[in-house]
Amino acid sequence: MLAAPTGLTLTVSVSANGKPFRIADFFSSLVHVDGRFRRLLRNYPEVEAEYRRRVGFRPGLHIIAVRRDFVDRHPQAILVLMDALKEAWALWWAKTKRFGEASPWMAREVETMPRDFADEMPPCGMASPAHRAMVAAMCREQFEQKLVPQAADASTLFKPFEDIERHRP
Repeated sequence: MLAAPTGLTLTVSVSANGKPFRIADFFSSLVHVDGRFRRLLRNYPEVEAEYRRRVGFRPGLHIIAVRRDFVDRHPQAILVLMDALKEAWALWWAKTKRFGEASPWMAREVETMPRDFADEMPPCGMASPAHRAMVAAMCREQFEQKLVPQAADASTLFKPFEDIERHRP
């Protein structure tokens, strides 16, 4: 395992009791009536699809921030991170397709990605119009909810990364 460069912080999701969140715990809990987790919406696929039709994107699930001073010292690190995210997604997608035959319904679910989210595959980076719209909406919402004194300009928010990407060796 490679050591993270000095200044790089890795954050993991933590449940309310301070233990790392494990997706396996979530799924096993869903099948028990008295489980620790439950879905807020039983028809979440339909609700999420309707939301995407209405606003043009699905909400980002993970956002990674890297301190500017770290990127200034290690500009290639951001490219390594982006490449790792894209590779992780490609591995996940290959595994998902391979296990699509696990149930009569899984294959149908696998078909939804290229059909419904073609412009978001892989789901990282800012090349996708849907991703740019999501970040713009996030910037507006932060300002409207008075979380920040002024709205960030989503069109220039990732310019430093795009400049590094453009000059990739």
